[in-house]
Amino acid sequence: MIDTKEKECLVGAIRRLARTLNALESKPSGHLLFYGPSRHLVVRSDDGTTVAKSYTDQERWRDEIANLKLFLEINESRSKLLQEINSSDTNYIGLPTIDPRLDISRMDVKTQNGTPISIFSAVQGDLLYDKTMKGIATVDDYMLAAIQVARIQEEGKIHREKLGLEDVIRKKGGEPDTLYFLNRFQNVFLGQLMTYGGINIPAPLQQEMAIDWESLVAESLVRAHNRGYNGYYYDGNPRHHILNSDRRGIVSLDFEYRISLPALLGLASLLSFGLSKEAAPYLSKDDQSKILDRALLEIEFVDTLRRGAKDKAERIVKYVAERKVAYDSDLSGEKSDDFYRFLGDGDKGIGKMRREEFLSAWPYALLERHAAWLGHKARYKAVAEFLLQGDLFKEEGIKFETEDPVRQNAIEQRQHLDHMLLALEQLQDRHKRNGKQGAVIGLYNRFKELSTNPYFSQN
Repeated sequence: MIDTKEKECLVGAIRRLARTLNALESKPSGHLLFYGPSRHLVVRSDDGTTVAKSYTDQERWRDEIANLKLFLEINESRSKLLQEINSSDTNYIGLPTIDPRLDISRMDVKTQNGTPISIFSAVQGDLLYDKTMKGIATVDDYMLAAIQVARIQEEGKIHREKLGLEDVIRKKGGEPDTLYFLNRFQNVFLGQLMTYGGINIPAPLQQEMAIDWESLVAESLVRAHNRGYNGYYYDGNPRHHILNSDRRGIVSLDFEYRISLPALLGLASLLSFGLSKEAAPYLSKDDQSKILDRALLEIEFVDTLRRGAKDKAERIVKYVAERKVAYDSDLSGEKSDDFYRFLGDGDKGIGKMRREEFLSAWPYALLERHAAWLGHKARYKAVAEFLLQGDLFKEEGIKFETEDPVRQNAIEQRQHLDHMLLALEQLQDRHKRNGKQGAVIGLYNRFKELSTNPYFSQN
């Protein structure tokens, strides 16, 4: 249930977004689209020319503005080298731009409504989420987004000092490395389900699930992070990518964070966002494997650019193009020695080991993302229900991006829960000998019980 203070903040932020955007567009109300109740709020003009975003606090706003500025500098530098290598005029990273009609230097002033906003010049094209909802998003669309996510995460890692990234995994002062993931499980998943979904989970059961989650999921992700498979955290979910109308490029949104996390988390958000085809993941297991291999090779490509190894970069570009034609972008399948040599800096054995280490954390990244989205979408449902009750949207001329956002979030929650159960089923054999099979079975049983709650049949 949403409390009174949160309701007041939502109403105030939405009114401010709508009126600011309408003033800039010089249009009457009735031309605004609301992109759902995320942590922040996003509204765009009906013609897609302008996007307005409200932040939860001043820090989030400052971080996004500063991060975008640095990534624009990185993009300018890398794009020149990339264009020499692949003989194209595309940008290295597709980034949004601040709308020049709004003086962002004035937005730091606290107002009666509290939270700051930014205005972005939108990109003409299709949101990846919308294409997926319509069933027309392709593997190539997701491949393009995965390459973008890999570049953002790895460049953020390279420039971590300039970005001021906080490594939230490697704790100090005696705190366990698993604390970040444990807190997310307890607060984001359990906390939001109970607060916004009204689900009663007794304290002893919460504790039992948290212990199993720490042992199975948190420790596995920490291991991947400590092996170096980490970077600037970028949430790669399909709502954050706009495919240009000419299909030659992509622009990505949402650069609020300044933390370092396992690289697979951003990709897990991209590939398992609760959208499906006939209750199965939208992308097949084979397609996901191709995309993960491509993202891993892109991480190597970014490091190659960093080192100025132009010859190797050119060979990677040529290899990817040839594999697309001859092997349907299957990098690690038949005749893939070069793929592993790229990863192993010439050593095929090291390359294979790197790929195995990278992919070993994938099931746990999926579990972490599914659990987080289950919790987040409990809030999204509650907020949508509240906003649909009053006349706020009618007064401000706003409509939701989907006809029934409550039902859509309920459907996606169910997909997250079902896919978690499937992932836990598949993990049971993996953990027979390392003492963690009990954690797998325990979590499976608890999530199975949770799936019978009437809350998850409201779609």
